[in-house]
Amino acid sequence: MASPSPPGFPSLRPAYYCRLNVQAEEMCPIGDIYTGSKAVYVPTVTGYIKSVDGFEPKLDAQVIGGGDFLYFDPSNQHARVNVKGVAKTESGSIFTFGYAGCISINEDVGKIFSGVPLSIPFGQSTTNHYFETGDPKYKALENSTWSGNGRFVFENGGLSVESRISQVVPSTENPPL
Repeated sequence: MASPSPPGFPSLRPAYYCRLNVQAEEMCPIGDIYTGSKAVYVPTVTGYIKSVDGFEPKLDAQVIGGGDFLYFDPSNQHARVNVKGVAKTESGSIFTFGYAGCISINEDVGKIFSGVPLSIPFGQSTTNHYFETGDPKYKALENSTWSGNGRFVFENGGLSVESRISQVVPSTENPPL
């Protein structure tokens, strides 16, 4: 059994499922850039963002555009993701979303990036998410901090990036100073 967290640390509230479908055939290698990283643009123009049961504001949105600006460290031990996209809810509201994070590249993750059709479980990627919207119904999305955990899913002949997004909940416990 896990011991309780020390007082003052935030917790996570499960909020959203996100799946972005990778258009691998449209990938654009940019090459080595000034930082020493190898840059690649990966289109992810379809997918979804859906709420965990009971989470508000509720989302059931389809991704209608987007991509990942992916940067491989010179050591090829890590890759940096920088995803930006646009989604549309069932009611027609449009919002942008994005996330940045780091992927640890082990042998299986390396195979994915080499085009091998493979699913990878959670545990190699963490991300920080954001949302932007003009719809007052979804403004709470802009005013929270979001954290994610990612994996790769290969099914039905295609690769998807799947994230579990949690809202960061501030602690109300105050440890002694």
